[in-house]
Amino acid sequence: MTALSDVTVAGPFGLAALAGRVPPGCMLTVTGRPVTVTGLLTCTDEHDTWLELLLSGPGGPGWLAVEAPGGRPCCTLWSRRAVPAAGPAAPVPGPGWRTAARGTAEFRSAGTFGSLAIPPAGRLRYVEYERDGARCAAERFASSLPWLLGSGTGVPVAVTAGGPDAGRAHRAAGPTPAGR
Repeated sequence: MTALSDVTVAGPFGLAALAGRVPPGCMLTVTGRPVTVTGLLTCTDEHDTWLELLLSGPGGPGWLAVEAPGGRPCCTLWSRRAVPAAGPAAPVPGPGWRTAARGTAEFRSAGTFGSLAIPPAGRLRYVEYERDGARCAAERFASSLPWLLGSGTGVPVAVTAGGPDAGRAHRAAGPTPAGR
């Protein structure tokens, strides 16, 4: 069993290469419960590349973000809800939250995303918020789609890849520092 936290994903392909190990249909164990990857997003902005996986399974859908600060994968489990767009501005989670980061990123998608018709490729907008050490983020994948507003928690994730790596288990531990 290889620990994802021990895998270096630095370099020109980085997390994009890791995306091939967690494609739609891949089975994961997140906080002790089995889930299936139904959708995969590979996102790149001017600073970073990260993965976002839509998961289905017991307890309902969830999102798993995988980032690699310093070349080591870190995972955050996100709970998100769609917020109808009231114009181009991102929704603010509530009083006392301050903007920590904002920007745009190129993305590619694979699989399905429930009722969200996320295109195969495009440019997303994101805003990250902070309050008393807690983090929250909003993302929008097209102007015709709602914003997704959510909060995240760092989690250990055991990954069993499908395809040629079927049956091989990998493990990731640690929260993402920014928690996109």
